[in-house]
Amino acid sequence: MSEVFAFTDKDVESVRRCIQAIAEGPFLPDWEFATVMGFKRQELQDWLALDVFEIEGDAMKMAIAAMNNLSGYPHGKNEELEDMTNLARNEIRPLLVKFKKAKGLEPSSSYFDNLV
Repeated sequence: MSEVFAFTDKDVESVRRCIQAIAEGPFLPDWEFATVMGFKRQELQDWLALDVFEIEGDAMKMAIAAMNNLSGYPHGKNEELEDMTNLARNEIRPLLVKFKKAKGLEPSSSYFDNLV
């Protein structure tokens, strides 16, 4: 694993599950997915198919956007979210803050400040 910061292996897996959930789940409608995420759904799925899990560059932006939208977008699918990520919706925002701090980025609790 590269310099996956002060994250535990569990944190890294949680971030990956968030990216997978937003890419494969019902949380964002197809017609606005790319606008809200900044990436096409297929781009996230392609990254998930890679054997290497490095959270740099576009993958870092994908991770931030995934956690931000899972915790802030009004999807109304909290049960599905927990099933797919093993995290309650209110556990994702603290993970996002921890991730951004570990990456040397300014953390924010605002949905709009975290849009990529």
